[in-house]
Amino acid sequence: MSVKKNVAKIIPTLLTLSVIWGVYFVTKIALKKEDHGTKILSYLPLETTWFLKVDGKSIIQKSISSLMTADRLNEISELMNDQDFEDSDLSPTGINFRSGAVLFEFIQGTEKYFGAIVRVSNNKNFKKNVINELSNKYAVKTLDDFSIIITTSEQNKQGNNLNRIAEQITFSNKSELQKIELAASDLNFRTNYKTLKGGFRADFNNSNIVFDGSFSNLKNELLKNYKLSPKTALIHDGFHFSSRIITPEFNQMLNNQFEHELPNIIGISINHRSSVLPGKSITNLALDTDMLIHFEQEIRAQQILESFLALNYIESLDSISFMHSGKKHFYQNISSKSIYFGAQPFRKEMTTEQSDILKVTGSPKHLVKIEGDGFARGVLDLLPEYYSTKELLNNIDNSQFNITLNSTLGIDCKGNIQLKNNHSSFLELIKFFVSIKN
Repeated sequence: MSVKKNVAKIIPTLLTLSVIWGVYFVTKIALKKEDHGTKILSYLPLETTWFLKVDGKSIIQKSISSLMTADRLNEISELMNDQDFEDSDLSPTGINFRSGAVLFEFIQGTEKYFGAIVRVSNNKNFKKNVINELSNKYAVKTLDDFSIIITTSEQNKQGNNLNRIAEQITFSNKSELQKIELAASDLNFRTNYKTLKGGFRADFNNSNIVFDGSFSNLKNELLKNYKLSPKTALIHDGFHFSSRIITPEFNQMLNNQFEHELPNIIGISINHRSSVLPGKSITNLALDTDMLIHFEQEIRAQQILESFLALNYIESLDSISFMHSGKKHFYQNISSKSIYFGAQPFRKEMTTEQSDILKVTGSPKHLVKIEGDGFARGVLDLLPEYYSTKELLNNIDNSQFNITLNSTLGIDCKGNIQLKNNHSSFLELIKFFVSIKN
């Protein structure tokens, strides 16, 4: 290859890298001059029950830093080339994202409302591309250079009076939520319900996302409204999920799904390794999954499966196994109220004692690991939502999330999502949302 051709290929890359570095330093200088992170909270309504604060300054700095390595230039270029920015519906909003944003809920009278606070740097663009685009289900109140956008649920009888509600919003620096000192984090969630006080935060680092939080006064509420299941859970294999609390809504959803009255589930433990497409249909999946279910009442596994067989949810049934989507699964009562269903016969060594209220661990790539017919898998890959999700989850090495009861009648939650080496959490999320949009 000629020297000219080599130079022709190198120059655009050098120019791109120079521009990115230039943007990086200019942005750092600009960000140092503005800090509206604390001020934005002063616009929370007095009756706010919870809020989620997004640190725009930190996120922008980390986003740019994650794009600084040369091996990311091709990915950035591909993202830019795939987007038609001329015709994009992401027109300028007039919102100053460096100042962050706050999402919140507040109560007026007996009704709940939801809102967002943003700082506006270009009123003309904000009016044209935000206010004028909002339906009558939203109202906007502007104070200084901040705007508050509010909405409500369909069930709210005051939904037609949003403009009046917006004008009646009152503010006070004496609000309990505003007195809370927030640790520096990319995302900060705080709540002030009588039965739920506390907070949760998340930080996006180079190749991982870290979660941390605690809530007080919750243990008594949990024990009053829910029955904790036994501690017996499956040992992590593949992607693992366990919960010792199951909501009534979940049980009702299962009953609706199967059109059959099932005993209430109070706990569940699942290991999922992969799925199999036995034929050319993408709607017929056989699961390589093990599941341990704790019920509120005594129940026989065969009793449930016999009803499923009558409803044609399974193809056949014998004393230890059943067929579903052409794949053999095993079942066993491990106690009078606990049943094992799985792709392999049950062994006691598969279980452990787990005190966590909720636990998630393992790589979520197992959720999108689908084997079987090549044609059917090819059809799945044509679906943008599935393909983009698969790309994102395949780049996650491991995930860990735990909710535990603490000694002060509350709960603690901690988590971590670890991406593969050299994969930026920001860039992967950007790629995901761009792919979904396309």
